[in-house]
Amino acid sequence: MKVSRLVWIGLVFVISSIAFIGGLMYLQEITFRKSNYTFTVLFDNVQGLNVGDQVDMLGKKIGKVSFTRIMGQKIAVQLSIDNSFAFSIPVDSKIEVKSEGLIGSKFISITPGFNTKDFILPDETVEGLREFDFSEITPGIVPLTQDLSAFARQLRATLGEEERDKIRLTINNIESFTAQ
Repeated sequence: MKVSRLVWIGLVFVISSIAFIGGLMYLQEITFRKSNYTFTVLFDNVQGLNVGDQVDMLGKKIGKVSFTRIMGQKIAVQLSIDNSFAFSIPVDSKIEVKSEGLIGSKFISITPGFNTKDFILPDETVEGLREFDFSEITPGIVPLTQDLSAFARQLRATLGEEERDKIRLTINNIESFTAQ
């Protein structure tokens, strides 16, 4: 009786473990078959791009980022592409890092080129582009807003109530003149 109960507990444990590991592999998109081909794209900057991020072509997911490494002054990003798309990426395609929304996650976007004779081959290295995102533009905006704020404070300090009334009257006159 005791052996039978232990066998059942062991069997339930093994089946549960297999189901758990299988579920994790499914969620992480890990497969035993190697139906992917890889190629490397060189970028100047891949800030925010991580291993496992998706690769899209014309809005459809066709692969994922396998790994990244530094090669001299560039970042090499290895892309793992599903074999069904293996020979449909022209060599003149535009490959760039993009972000979803203003502060969304990063992904690789491939816009196919027009060369229908030459395609990116497995283990080939190509140059990529980088889209400027909001986080790279904002440092230039901050000094501008500070300057505008200082100008507004200076203008308020310079103009008294009488000058403000005259400016309002001038604007009203311009509005009434242009309305006719």
